Amino acid sequence: MIPGLRRAAVLAAALLLTSPAARADEGRVQAANLLLWQVGRDPGTQFEERTALFDQVRLDYLSGDFRVGARAETYRTSTADLVHEEITHRFVEWRGRDLSLRVGNGYATLGRGLIFRAHELPGVVREITTLTDSKYMDTRDLDGVILEGRRGRAEAVLVSGRPLAFPDNPPGLEETFGLVRREGTVSGGRVGVDLGRGVRVGQGYVRAEGFTSWGRAAREEYGSLDAAVRLHRLLPVLDQAGWDVRLSAELAARDWNALPDLDGPGDGVPRARTTLVEAARGRWSVIWETKDYERFRLPYNDPPNLVPELSPSLVNRRSHFLFADDEHGHLVSVQGAVGDGWTLHLERAAARLLDDAMDYRLTYLEAASPPLADTRLTVFVAEGRDDIEGLERHRSAGLAVERSLSGRDAVQAAVEVQDIRRPGGGDALHHDVLLSVGAGRAGLGSVTLVLEMSDDPTQTDDPQTFDVVETDRRRWLGLNVQADLDRSHQLAAFAGRRRGGTACTSGVCYLVPDFRGVEVRLSSRF
Repeated sequence: MIPGLRRAAVLAAALLLTSPAARADEGRVQAANLLLWQVGRDPGTQFEERTALFDQVRLDYLSGDFRVGARAETYRTSTADLVHEEITHRFVEWRGRDLSLRVGNGYATLGRGLIFRAHELPGVVREITTLTDSKYMDTRDLDGVILEGRRGRAEAVLVSGRPLAFPDNPPGLEETFGLVRREGTVSGGRVGVDLGRGVRVGQGYVRAEGFTSWGRAAREEYGSLDAAVRLHRLLPVLDQAGWDVRLSAELAARDWNALPDLDGPGDGVPRARTTLVEAARGRWSVIWETKDYERFRLPYNDPPNLVPELSPSLVNRRSHFLFADDEHGHLVSVQGAVGDGWTLHLERAAARLLDDAMDYRLTYLEAASPPLADTRLTVFVAEGRDDIEGLERHRSAGLAVERSLSGRDAVQAAVEVQDIRRPGGGDALHHDVLLSVGAGRAGLGSVTLVLEMSDDPTQTDDPQTFDVVETDRRRWLGLNVQADLDRSHQLAAFAGRRRGGTACTSGVCYLVPDFRGVEVRLSSRF
């Protein structure tokens, strides 16, 4: 069947199932569709153009305490045969008052995620251009069984199944290139107890088997200990003074429990530690987080990263990929309001890697005018270093202005500048610039024009022109359109050139390739 006809048939079935006649009985259907269409430069050649189509359909049937769901994905291009077209998720779920069971593809986190974290990044479509070209939804699910329960002050989570050991491998390529996504099995869980007065403790355990291509033992065991304290409940004097203070920590190690983690470094045991302090009073809040990883790169898990997620594009590209084999870092975040409603936002992230041979740091300070003012102003400065990316230093500054023209209309403009210095380049600086202007209407949509420029040698050379090394300043000019078609359909369109780079969502970082052409993204819910 032609892909367009297949997709139309599936959507027609979803619409029929969600019609009033279908809702007359006890059950109901929820449907969603994400369509991404592109026409532009083929990432595998120098000059050719190609058309690409990605589509994901989600169908869920709900009846009482039961839910049945499936996800189907299609990706095709005009220059290649079928890349993939398959059902990527299917599950059956039952949820009672204190107990739930899910069979199939699902998500769960044990503790703070050091030894197991299965999750998805909603709306994120990954694009891979190495070896082959493919697009797919970014998900780190578990294909198996997830049982969750709660009784009084006790809670438990049990998991068993096949994880995604290679989430960067696109689906549908196992037979063509031998690229597997799932390998091995994990089984385990976590038991937690509320001790009262705002104190919770828990212990987790995971047994991993069959990760042969990672060069791991036939069976490995990992354990964790976690604790959370609402200090203002434990010490009423803090509550009386208006403080909300929360502490949490988790230790993990390769053993049936996490106690070997207390022996200290040098004993050869893979380990991980994370702590979190949250304090708030009035209009101010402070978060201090630490993460320490030693030989803790697990084949089945993507543990939490130490990444500040920021709005400015140039600064957000300087985010950091976690190196769980040897990384020790911290993140400090301070937010508050002063004067008549001006807000301040400070982020400070720092990490040392590879026996302290490499550094990463990022300091970001932002000030924003009151959000309800007719004219809203945001300014920021940032500074950092990233030895892994070959950045000896980078400094950034920016200004954004938004003006309300009426109750529904607004215009905005922004400028961001960044200079970077690379090792071996002496005092030579390279510069990145971003300019944007746009207009929008509430309930309708927005239009934004973005221009980026760079003379960074890692950006000026076009990797697709194999016989030429470009050194002139490179430019990306693109037009973004966002539109709310109705309550069920949202449209996003892009035309021009778009710069790629590092992107991070919910503490997970990934690479986005450059794009030149036209892109249309339609999100629908029924």
